Amino acid sequence: MAQSAIRQVLRRYFAEQHTPLRLLEVGEDVFENIIVDTNILIARSGKSAAVCKAVDIGRLPDKAFPPNEKHWLPFTPQADKPWSILSP
Repeated sequence: MAQSAIRQVLRRYFAEQHTPLRLLEVGEDVFENIIVDTNILIARSGKSAAVCKAVDIGRLPDKAFPPNEKHWLPFTPQADKPWSILSP
């Protein structure tokens, strides 16, 4: 199975079977010798009406961790599209 197909299966699984709560976009250069954007997903088992929020660490002015609540933006995870707060 191609990498893009695996990512789509995982997105669909989390979007349809779980409740994504937080998406933390860490960016590139997290792992040595690997060029890939790194995200951390916090999800709850089962579906609920909870609103997912996301933040891009690279766009924060102070890089404090955990990011201040005012930096987290509402985010709607979709099974058929990449999960990024940079994507419209």
